[in-house]
Amino acid sequence: MKTRCLDRKSGNYQNYGARGIKVSDRWLNFMNFIADMGPRPFPKHSLDRIDNDGNYCKENCRWATTTEQNNNRRNTIYVILDGQRIPLGEAISKAALPDLPKSLIRERVHRGWDAEAALKTPRAEGTRTIGTPLRMSRETLSRVARCRSYLGLEPYAA
Repeated sequence: MKTRCLDRKSGNYQNYGARGIKVSDRWLNFMNFIADMGPRPFPKHSLDRIDNDGNYCKENCRWATTTEQNNNRRNTIYVILDGQRIPLGEAISKAALPDLPKSLIRERVHRGWDAEAALKTPRAEGTRTIGTPLRMSRETLSRVARCRSYLGLEPYAA
C-alpha cells in the first residue's frame, strides 16, 4: 500500500500514487493501521478501498475477498438486473443461460444489449463458439484444398 502510493519507482505507482491516491498520515505507522482496521479476518482477505479513487484511510477501506475486490475495480462493468445494479460477472453467475459463453454475454453488453436480453437470449442457430470445428460442404472443402495446394501449404489432416 505504502510502496504503490509513495514510491515513484514502484511498478504500480502509475495506478495509485500518480492518480493522487494517498495513504493517510495516521497509517504510515503500522500500529495505527492495525488499531483502525484490526487484523486480517482470514488469509483470503486483503485490504480493499471502497471508492477506487479514494485514499487509503479508515473511512474508505475494508477487508475483502478476491471476488469482492474483483467486483470493485475501475473497469468493472455494471448492469441492472431485477432492479439492482450489480457487476456483470455476478449477473452471469446468477441469471445466464447455462450454455451461453461468458464471452458472448460480455460482447452483447458491450454492443449495448439490455442485461436481461444478453443473459437470457439463446445463441442464434448456426453460430458457434470459438474453437469448435467449422462444418463445410464437400465443395467448399475441395476449394479450400485447391487453394492450400496452390499456395504450397500442407493439406488438412483428417
